[in-house]
Amino acid sequence: MRIAEGRVVSEQTSAKGTKTVLSPCMGVGKIVASVTRRASYMLMGQCPEDFELLSLPALLAGDPHERELLQKNPSIIIDGCALRCTAQIFNLYGVTPIAKIEVNQIMKERKLGPGKTRKELEETGKRLSDFTAERVLEALRHEGLDADFVPLNDLSQPPPGAGEGCPHRLPPLEKGGQGGVSHTPPTPPDPPFSRGGDAAVVEAAATTETCQSGPVGEQTASGKHKVKSITVLPCQGIKRSGGRITQRAAYHLVEDRFLGKSQVLCISALAAGVQEDVDMLEKFPTLAVNGCGKRCATIAAEHHGIPAVASVDLDKVDPEFKCEEYCLEPDLTPVEAAESLKLADAAGKVMEGLFDQEIDWQPRKIDLHGLVHEPGKINAQTGFVDPGKGFLVNLAKAQAIKAQTVAAPASTPAVEPKTECTVAKSVVANLFKPKPRV
Repeated sequence: MRIAEGRVVSEQTSAKGTKTVLSPCMGVGKIVASVTRRASYMLMGQCPEDFELLSLPALLAGDPHERELLQKNPSIIIDGCALRCTAQIFNLYGVTPIAKIEVNQIMKERKLGPGKTRKELEETGKRLSDFTAERVLEALRHEGLDADFVPLNDLSQPPPGAGEGCPHRLPPLEKGGQGGVSHTPPTPPDPPFSRGGDAAVVEAAATTETCQSGPVGEQTASGKHKVKSITVLPCQGIKRSGGRITQRAAYHLVEDRFLGKSQVLCISALAAGVQEDVDMLEKFPTLAVNGCGKRCATIAAEHHGIPAVASVDLDKVDPEFKCEEYCLEPDLTPVEAAESLKLADAAGKVMEGLFDQEIDWQPRKIDLHGLVHEPGKINAQTGFVDPGKGFLVNLAKAQAIKAQTVAAPASTPAVEPKTECTVAKSVVANLFKPKPRV
């Protein structure tokens, strides 16, 4: 690393023409997911020439840019909780990150929680994001971190709709009022379905918040479903302004307007096979809330075999708003916050039209495409260990470092040369210095 205008700059950028891709879990529903999202924005703001943000929802929807980012650049995972959704998704795509950060470990070390509000992080959550960003920088200083990175020709998971990748892919929905459209999806037969690691899931879930679910609907004599509760599935994207807005709009819906009659579903957790989120899609009709024309939320529901009963799209709700424009602010801007209320208004009207109505929808099993969610085993399966510095690196790297330490003569203690990298350490230590307690 070197110093450029007071910033930490990775030498790999100029030498290899690559950037370090930050992949936060960036979920919705769990407060700690907002911590990973905010930490990534802070890092991007400090070193825009060296970092790129990966949007997991866009990746899962098959966006070519996000797929190329993951194939061509070294990446660092920032998992929020012990469910380790990002690690599960990377494993599914056949990608090995150069390092993994686990915020739940930082929480234990610092004895600091993410706070209690999901809509906007409190000061405690912001302080936790400070420490998380600092830990990423520590990982980047790790010797030889990206030495064995090899670009991939392709990802092991094909885009939805490509060949056999998504047998349930539907044609685009027709345009409708307020950006929402109801349709009658066919009921596919139950696909081959596997869930594993139940004990690990229970143990991991014990360290996370649980999303409250509404009442299950009724099956009428006519075979239709009477809607009593609705699952809200926001695209929850990162960097594009529209995706940022959908997360806040979803909280407006489930916390302020339809409390006890709705629940929020996380695309990342669903893709990772988290049981709580699997249950939401299986048991309740889903409203997809899309932040832009990529329609990642709608595609996610279709990809798992139970299409949303309606979609609300920000680019239709407010065609004048530049929803695909990048915004890298750590927190939602006032303009985005106002736009989230507009989106919540439009989505709320669609939800009101569904409650107590009989629709052609039935609860059924989703298609996890062969994924078995085992958060307690994923680190061992992917060969990652903690080298004693609070972040995870590939097992081979850790073993090599240990071998070098053992081989070093005991009588000659290692003295770190005073290089630019050494100077950088003192600088990065203060980049995200937490605010003093009041």
